[in-house]
Amino acid sequence: MNTPATDIHRFLLGCLIGACLGVWYGALRPMRQKHPYLADLLFVPALFYGWLYLSFAICGGDLRIGYTVGLFIGCLLEELTLGKLLRPVFSFLWKLQCRIYSIFTLPIKKIFKFCGKTVNFLFARSKKWSTIKWYQYQQFRKKSGGTPYVQSK
Repeated sequence: MNTPATDIHRFLLGCLIGACLGVWYGALRPMRQKHPYLADLLFVPALFYGWLYLSFAICGGDLRIGYTVGLFIGCLLEELTLGKLLRPVFSFLWKLQCRIYSIFTLPIKKIFKFCGKTVNFLFARSKKWSTIKWYQYQQFRKKSGGTPYVQSK
């Protein structure tokens, strides 16, 4: 049996961990618009680690639903208060990161575009050549169906 002070302390620590998870979720929110599975893949392990830390490091293996609810309440409170203020900041950071990433990947994109055009040209040329050769081969194999007409003098 725990004292009420211990329960409140553990609940508030759960709310604090939930608030940290809410900040992490808010940081992943702009990425979630284009890549939702990747954002979930990054958030779910953090959520699981937060629950494990709360359940076993803080609560000492005393698994209670009230402590876990503290995680969700903390995440919700963060989302309703600090999360609204941080949304433009995280959006700006993701846009800045995407611009920097696009600057470094621009030469690679140009190389792939050039290679794609070259390969397309070569395949189209080989297809055209093989079609012409196949047509000539078929014309060579055609027989007129009799002896050729020879005009005598």
